[in-house]
Amino acid sequence: MRAKAGFTLLEALIALAIAGIAMAAIFQMQHQLVNGQRLHEKAMEQASVRRNALAVVKDINPDVTPTGDVGLPPNQTLHWTSQALNNANLSAGFPSGDGQYYVTLYKVSVEVDGADGQPVDTFDVERMGWTSQAAAAAGGTGTGAAATR
Repeated sequence: MRAKAGFTLLEALIALAIAGIAMAAIFQMQHQLVNGQRLHEKAMEQASVRRNALAVVKDINPDVTPTGDVGLPPNQTLHWTSQALNNANLSAGFPSGDGQYYVTLYKVSVEVDGADGQPVDTFDVERMGWTSQAAAAAGGTGTGAAATR
């Protein structure tokens, strides 16, 4: 008697089950890769928003502009508010003596809103505010100057 060529039904079912398990593992891995890519893109977008907001906030003087709003591209708005963390102090001069400015440390709370008005990112940063002695003597313009009077 000669052996028949091919697979039996049981062998075909076992091969199909093994292929199904392997394909399920491959699809699960592909699903995880897609989710990882989405998370990466979201993190990169949030980092870009924060980088843009920090570029704006680094140039403000909380003594002069304690609150404000600025438009950011594409359709976002940056809002900030400042809160003095200490009283205004006279800066140090070089090489010795008093400087020309009153300085105050501020906590600047920043919120970036999207086009729909919903917050995209919020964070706090510490910034130094300053007012010249001449401006403080003339009435000052900011919180730090008012604290010295």
